[in-house]
Amino acid sequence: MPFTQIFGYRGGMRQSSLRVQLSIQMPARLELERADRWMQTYFDTTASGTGMVAGAEVPLSLQLTPAFALLGRVMAMYGILCDACNLPCTVPGQLERLVRRADRWDFSLLVPATNGLSPQVFEELVRLALQLIDVFMKTVPSLRAAEGLYKQLDLELLPRYRQNFSEGRANAFVAALAHKLGVPFSHLGMGIMQLGYGARAQTTHRSACRNDSAIGARACSDKFFTALLLRQTGLPAPLHELVSTEEQALKVANTFGWPVVIKPADRERGEGVTVSVDGPDALTKAFRTARNLSNRILVEKQVPGLCHRIFVAGGRLVFATGRQPKSVVGDGMKTIRELVDEANHKQVNIPPWRRKKIFPLDELAIACLSNAGLSPESIPRDGQRVVLRPIENTEWGGISEDATTRIHPENVRLALRAANVLGLSVAGVDLMTVDIARPWYENQAVIIEMNFKPYLSGDLKKDMLHPYIVGLVSEGGRIPIHAVIGTADLWAIARDMRGQLMKQGIRAHITGHALSESADGEQLHLTSPGLFMRCIALLRSPEVEALVVVVDSDEFLETGLPVDRLDSIHTAGEIGAGSGASLLKLLSQHLGVAT
Repeated sequence: MPFTQIFGYRGGMRQSSLRVQLSIQMPARLELERADRWMQTYFDTTASGTGMVAGAEVPLSLQLTPAFALLGRVMAMYGILCDACNLPCTVPGQLERLVRRADRWDFSLLVPATNGLSPQVFEELVRLALQLIDVFMKTVPSLRAAEGLYKQLDLELLPRYRQNFSEGRANAFVAALAHKLGVPFSHLGMGIMQLGYGARAQTTHRSACRNDSAIGARACSDKFFTALLLRQTGLPAPLHELVSTEEQALKVANTFGWPVVIKPADRERGEGVTVSVDGPDALTKAFRTARNLSNRILVEKQVPGLCHRIFVAGGRLVFATGRQPKSVVGDGMKTIRELVDEANHKQVNIPPWRRKKIFPLDELAIACLSNAGLSPESIPRDGQRVVLRPIENTEWGGISEDATTRIHPENVRLALRAANVLGLSVAGVDLMTVDIARPWYENQAVIIEMNFKPYLSGDLKKDMLHPYIVGLVSEGGRIPIHAVIGTADLWAIARDMRGQLMKQGIRAHITGHALSESADGEQLHLTSPGLFMRCIALLRSPEVEALVVVVDSDEFLETGLPVDRLDSIHTAGEIGAGSGASLLKLLSQHLGVAT
């Protein structure tokens, strides 16, 4: 198993970082504009050379050199590669040192890194970014060259890095949301994230959090059982029967009346679902589709309307969307075939890891068109939506239309009640309704599915998801964190600070390099070695409401700080011009409130 590490905070950066030191030989000619065109045209970025900032020790004269400009592009590409590997990269890299030696440049970079992974992952991504910028400068940008590079990256080079971060795309999305709202984040391992510190921290996996009931998560995996629980609580659930043979399915369908929905009882993401099943032949095909995925098949009375995802977290609405099937929208001039070609062509210049599902014009799409009285050569009117799939699901994709401002309060209350029934703090409630702006009880709306750790990203705007983070952590996930440094009796000062915090009703812990104390003044026996790891251990604990750090070693100069921000720094006695001054400078770079 590769060595994994908890990375610290340095240089004022608001994400944990790794120091990477390399030496490069400058090419005879720098074609930076060509590299910029590559990244802008084929790597979905509009900013070039902005992936790096200069540290305080880098003079302006070095910031004006070609080497600095080149490294800026390298770090911009590093951010693109991190995104392709689903690794959080929320801040630019930082240049610490740049020295010219004959025909080479030696440099030291702080690069954003993800805790719990091997340093080798990020070092190799920096080298790969450097190689790619070199290729860009030597190659004229073209779609053909880009397609070859996409294939090499997506299929050969990047998969080995993607496997390092479990549930990476969703977790990187959560990390980006947290960073935007000023909430510190850390990867604990196995795709489990921590948002915030100590008593105000929350742990997440994709969109799920530690407050979610394991029983609720289990119940969500079975649509039949979920509906049973909802009905027993007086909430609207679909009328359906569990069957195991086609004969049973046909009997139930005849009893309910056509059309019906056929789906596996124990699959997610819309897998194996067939809607608008209107006769025995269609039922046979739909039953076999579902049977390929499960032995437990539901025949469900179809209700009219559109499926709406109501996402709730922490007792509040995050967003509501109407989940439209994969579709194109007419402009009154182009045929459906032309609209589909145009939509697919827009994906050509986007890296594979950022592309949406293709817009199909296959047999199933033509059947959907035929049901609407259309063909591929039809010209839909301006604004007319033309569906290419019967439903929205993970396999086919779809379009999410924001309904957050239109949803009726009674439908929000319904979603929150359903989440509470299952014991879920975070839930995706799928409500089938003809009008999300009307109360569910007025138009026979039903909850067709409850989703544990529902999908977060997709077409949604990030600001729509701010309530998700706010609902999970209080006060930005932050606790008071103070540092004490100097040659005086630091522990006496720290204990006095703990007493002052206790008077405010805040239970503060203290730690130094070899000793840690609880809020009650008792010694905490920790296996964690050193000041950095002792801080990390306490920041993981829900008992810690504040932390006083006794900086009684120079360990932070090697590890970086365990936190991205300090509330105060207290100096006592002499600091000194050596490691003491360097430590104070490091602490000051992350100071929020000076004293």
